Amino acid sequence: MKIFITNLPFTADEEDLKNFLETYCPVNSLSLARNAADNKSRGFAFADVAITDIAELQGLPFNNKNICVAEAVEKDKYRRPDAPLEKRKRKRIVSNHASSSN
Repeated sequence: MKIFITNLPFTADEEDLKNFLETYCPVNSLSLARNAADNKSRGFAFADVAITDIAELQGLPFNNKNICVAEAVEKDKYRRPDAPLEKRKRKRIVSNHASSSN
């Protein structure tokens, strides 16, 4: 079962998380989301685990934080059928406030 794990500490690394999860169930794969700029954890991960009831993992303490677990859902299931495939860049709105001098 593929699961989505949130509320992870930003100091978490894949090895620690995998070792933690393996105390409860076998882990087939694990992917910790990282910030591209500084390579720090973004606080969530995806894992493929051999477990049938994810409620067993819900709220377990990992590095002083209680993890939240949900079944992972494919990205395309949330996409609107009429949405464009490419991401559109949002226009940045800059407000020019004129400073008044007296």
